[in-house]
Amino acid sequence: MGGYIGQILGANYSRLVTTLTLISTTADHRPYMDATMSNCSNEYELPYPSQKFIKYIKMSKNNPPKNDEEFRSNQIEGWKMFFGGKLNEEDLHELVRLINLSSKRNKNKFASFNHGLAVVNSNNRLELIKKIKAPTLIIHGTDDVCFSSEHAILLNKSISNSKLKIIEGMGHMFAFSQADSISNEIFNFINQ
Repeated sequence: MGGYIGQILGANYSRLVTTLTLISTTADHRPYMDATMSNCSNEYELPYPSQKFIKYIKMSKNNPPKNDEEFRSNQIEGWKMFFGGKLNEEDLHELVRLINLSSKRNKNKFASFNHGLAVVNSNNRLELIKKIKAPTLIIHGTDDVCFSSEHAILLNKSISNSKLKIIEGMGHMFAFSQADSISNEIFNFINQ
């Protein structure tokens, strides 16, 4: 959702946005949302999420968690996939710790689905992103299950002053152990 908001701000408030960084995002969420609703009709320019992701969504929808342990297990599997599926032991430990922390303080375990409601009610930004004038860094992972690299390539082609950085092994989310290198990419870009 942050990438969507960043695109809107960059396009509509160009005099206020001096640089923009977009991580694991797209200008057209329709293939993603259609896939989560089991509707893959191939009517879009950009590809649908990976079959692995679609299978996870279907499994979660057809066999929803029935208790806290099943919910926790489902979240861990889903987040592992978002991180690219190859978390080292330290990253996995931190992921489980954060899921447990969130579970303890969150009164509504299904609140995270509000993200999907916000996305489905968003307009595609295929034309809007062409108005972005700020220098823009686009960071995308090779193992993003939600948006393949084609989504990032389209952003790069559509935003005139952009630079694309594809990160090998990064998923839709970057692992905790990747945070320093990604931060360095962003700081180096801003300081150019």
